Amino acid sequence: MNTTAANLVTPRVGDAVFGDSIIVRDASDVERASYLVTCREGHLLPVTDLTATLGSDADLSCPPGQDWRDLSRSVRDRFHQRREELAPWLRTSSRPDLRLLAFLHVHEKELTARYAPNTREGFTYGGLVPVLEVRAVAERLAAAGYLTARLFDCFHACPHCGSARLNVREECPSCRSPEIADVRLIHHLRCAYLGPEPDFETSDRRLACPKCSRELRHYGSDHEAAGTALKCGACGFSGSEPLVGFVCMDCSSHFDGERAQKVRAFHYAISEAGSQFLLAAGLKSSAVSPVLVLTLPLDLIRLLNAACARDEMFSLAELAYANEMKIVASKGAEVFDASRKQLVADLIGRLGAQGRVVQGARSDYVFLASEDAASTQERLNKLLSGCVARLRANLGVDLRVFEKADFLP
Repeated sequence: MNTTAANLVTPRVGDAVFGDSIIVRDASDVERASYLVTCREGHLLPVTDLTATLGSDADLSCPPGQDWRDLSRSVRDRFHQRREELAPWLRTSSRPDLRLLAFLHVHEKELTARYAPNTREGFTYGGLVPVLEVRAVAERLAAAGYLTARLFDCFHACPHCGSARLNVREECPSCRSPEIADVRLIHHLRCAYLGPEPDFETSDRRLACPKCSRELRHYGSDHEAAGTALKCGACGFSGSEPLVGFVCMDCSSHFDGERAQKVRAFHYAISEAGSQFLLAAGLKSSAVSPVLVLTLPLDLIRLLNAACARDEMFSLAELAYANEMKIVASKGAEVFDASRKQLVADLIGRLGAQGRVVQGARSDYVFLASEDAASTQERLNKLLSGCVARLRANLGVDLRVFEKADFLP
């Protein structure tokens, strides 16, 4: 992508070539912009808003009538420099976590949560983000240390459908009806009866004690006010305090506060570790093949790139678990997870400083510097034979060993 004025265009859905920026001239362009940021390198282009309606979603906002071309040119130049700091394969990666990291780096801004009452979650990260399920992707990156999280707000959500669109109401403790009201309490001094005022009211609008039937005529001498109480119009219950209940406005489920899900929403910013990963020396030359790293943990990609940049020999072993589904079905996921954690911990202890174990979603990996594949295969076969003998469940460990040549483009 160059930054000449000739390429300053409004990209449209189906364009064969992107320009240097995404320009929103009217309301119809907003939907196109949302699509373009999910395509190829569209997430690394600045968004120029000429409608002054996108707010923080835009990188440059100019009200109608203002000359925006010089300002847009400086923004495009800055974005071009930030893009060039990244490896070509990383700029075009379709992997969600890499796209989000690159997006935050090039745009130099946070992933900012905001209230969105029209959504089931109650909050959103805007319409111009480059990945679906952005919250889940950001949570994984934060857990790995590549993003830092800052609390935005806490929400209650339906335990059945997950919606945060809830009606919060006071309810009768007896029948859970919302048909409740505060009523005045009357104390009959002669017989000591205490009850809500409606119980004392007669059909001809006089007051009579429901206990002894005497008429109450003189406030202060035969009766007095004694505060207020809760009265249910549905079941007649009288009490002091209502309960708080929730009704989901999407699925109509009814539940109390103890069953409501607590959801914490965060703002996210790229961390020092995230920046170091993106700008690692090995990412621009001799980088590992993008095809082979589509599913690898980011920590492992960084190790591989650093080793390639230093032109060091290394080997990588993948531990896959053939019996996972069988164990989960017969003994439960807890047994499988515990056995896998035990294996990893035992392997880390046996390797010591000679290797690095990196955990992935479905597989685990052992990185060994300055060691060829054959030596790694022999050594890990011996180590694993001792590790698996101590496990509660037979994980069916499938060992595959790769060497440096397998990861070069």
